[in-house]
Amino acid sequence: MTKGEREAIFAYADKLTLSETINPRTRRKREAVADLVAFMAGTGVRINEARAICRGDLDLLAGTAHVRGTKTRGSDRRLNLPPWLLARLTARAERLGTDGLMFSSPHHLNEPGRVWDQSNSAKALARIFIGGGFPWATPHTFRRTVATLLDQAGVPIATIADQLGHTDLAMTARVYLGRDLMGDKASVAALL
Repeated sequence: MTKGEREAIFAYADKLTLSETINPRTRRKREAVADLVAFMAGTGVRINEARAICRGDLDLLAGTAHVRGTKTRGSDRRLNLPPWLLARLTARAERLGTDGLMFSSPHHLNEPGRVWDQSNSAKALARIFIGGGFPWATPHTFRRTVATLLDQAGVPIATIADQLGHTDLAMTARVYLGRDLMGDKASVAALL
């Protein structure tokens, strides 16, 4: 996904929250989906990692999130949040309070610690991708997008792996970063 496509997904998800004719429960779900989309796209975390973020894992003053990944040693990590995402999460915390999960089940308002079911959250994201014009996208697309954006900005591969929670740099390079064997390598030639 390009940065522009990512912005289009945000705009579509946010537009769905603005309808004045929806009931409060539907609005809560749409807001949760829009914020989950933004969180995943702004950090590159896995959907399960995002659903497990407790409000206490966010330090909104420092602008960080403690991601308690379980997949590898490196998946338990602290991430700095981009300013646009920090503002969004701060607004979410002001709306919903500081207890429980950041993305708890939107159907159970009085249970902020109730995990949002994997299947339901994935289906909600799929509806955003399809409705936004990106039927090929999956929640994992955001991980690839974050890796690509960081790589294009010249961020070292070790830092990209840390962002994604990989212990194996080769995994990051092999699966998440594309190679350009036919591209311009003038900068490399200048070093030789």
